[in-house]
Amino acid sequence: MSTLLLISLLFAPPLSGTDTGLWGLQLGASPDTVRATYAPTGTPQRLEWSQAQADGVHRLYVRCKATDLCFAVPAEGDFVFIEGRLVAATLRADAERAPSAHPARETLLGISASSGLTVADASARSVGRFTRYFLRPHHTVAWVQDGPDVEIKLYLDSVVPLGRAEAVAAGARASLDAFPGAALYARAHGAIAQRDFDGAISALEGLSEMKKGSRLLREQATLVLAMALAARAQKWGREPKSAPENWARRAATDLARAAAIAPSLASEFEALGKRIASEKTTGPK
Repeated sequence: MSTLLLISLLFAPPLSGTDTGLWGLQLGASPDTVRATYAPTGTPQRLEWSQAQADGVHRLYVRCKATDLCFAVPAEGDFVFIEGRLVAATLRADAERAPSAHPARETLLGISASSGLTVADASARSVGRFTRYFLRPHHTVAWVQDGPDVEIKLYLDSVVPLGRAEAVAAGARASLDAFPGAALYARAHGAIAQRDFDGAISALEGLSEMKKGSRLLREQATLVLAMALAARAQKWGREPKSAPENWARRAATDLARAAAIAPSLASEFEALGKRIASEKTTGPK
């Protein structure tokens, strides 16, 4: 048995699912099980569920709308299933949609304590967001504080090693050997934090070209690659004296490539290109 296979088996989640300790969620559970067991604090009987399926990925969405007299913590949830198993989830909580009897801040503090999410394995700050990472035997939790709002991300490491890679980039002592491509993503994530867009792009290009490993990790890498290309172009436009020769042409090429690999953001990249061209002519405002 190869070393990589042995490590993969050690990291494989139990067949019965991985209990997250958060509102009844089990990673590895089926969509029907998630709908039956998910229990946010508040009035779950008023939750509004919807779903979508594309390219073998089943997505389940839950919303608690104040207009429907629904107040809960969390107020929103996005769940991702592959082959009928929950592999990732994003939960969002805010003060406005929390029940009056269960304020968001106090409720979340209680949940984090009861779930053992108190001492983080790593943390990172970026653009006003403070993220704490908690590594568990089979999954990773990213607890993101954005002002008064909180976003909680859950990842089943064997299928979506995204959170674990980010945690390692933030300083967590953990191995990524069992997860193909995760080390490249961690390198890119750390490079972006240091504004080393060349290094990030190099790592992400390598990951995007991989044929093995986590499909969702590769898809996320493609999106981040597009954003890194745009960020490099923007940096050159703002700091032309330190930019390479013919930077304007290269920036336009980068933005065109970013739009091609992330068409949902094409209009934003086009607007950025026009702004860079305008500032090149008139000077930064």
